Amino acid sequence: MSKPNDAKKLSKEAFASIKSRLENFPILVECHDRRLKTEYHRQPGIEINVTHNGSGVLEVGEFSCVLTPRHVVLFRGQISHQLKANRRYIYERTVIAYDAGFKSSKYSLPKELFPDDSWIPEDRPLNLQLSLSEYQEFDRLALKLKREQITRRVGWEISCAALLLQISVLLQRNLKASKLKVENATQHLTYITDLVQLSCDFVRNDLSGDLSLTTVAKAFSVRPEHLTRCFTKELGVSFSRYVLLERLQEAKRLLIRKQEVSVIDVALATGFQSHSHFSRKFKSVYLVSPSEYRSSEGSI
Repeated sequence: MSKPNDAKKLSKEAFASIKSRLENFPILVECHDRRLKTEYHRQPGIEINVTHNGSGVLEVGEFSCVLTPRHVVLFRGQISHQLKANRRYIYERTVIAYDAGFKSSKYSLPKELFPDDSWIPEDRPLNLQLSLSEYQEFDRLALKLKREQITRRVGWEISCAALLLQISVLLQRNLKASKLKVENATQHLTYITDLVQLSCDFVRNDLSGDLSLTTVAKAFSVRPEHLTRCFTKELGVSFSRYVLLERLQEAKRLLIRKQEVSVIDVALATGFQSHSHFSRKFKSVYLVSPSEYRSSEGSI
């Protein structure tokens, strides 16, 4: 779900620019783009973001997508979004936006040529992680798509649509493989799934308490090494990383919805022992300090 009342922060210039480009031709591609930040904006259609190098955060509605190499974020352009890359490193991404419902007097592409987007959620981003071979194939297709738009040889419009279809199939197969992997793991590792789910509930219900690996493992009568191994296998992150992200997500919520609560009280309420520790961890994930986040988001 997109952020409520976020229209005040939306960049009209960014919307108009992207909308104009999509009206000129309904498939927009920027390969290896190095912009470090964009304004909050929306646009028609679907957006695909693939990170090549560096790290950052892509805010999509109320969701914060942490960007790392070969990470993909797909979402509907109607959800407000903003890129914030880590300035300490070279950040590169490829962005593809397309709008099957475009109307243009210059080009006529049947809607049937565009990918089926029913698998993309209506109100939230979809995050995928490409294997090395999938990433290389995506990059090849995206670069070829860009070349077709630059050279505009005979049939380039149909070629662009065909390349976009190939990219969509690549991403759908990645999603399908990820789901099958989870389903197979669930069939054979029901105990692991239950343990992780119970541990997640335990963490979310006591974010201000002692959530050390040893403490939570003891609560479920398992060895600490086994618990964090289960988290890594099931969720793709270590137990300690999961706890940190849950605490930061709750802290973000409190910073905006509880403006009267001080930053240090937000930190203590979410299990951080000091203002400096909270600020350091918050900035390492979201690239801004808690106070800066509250100041910028609080104006919505």
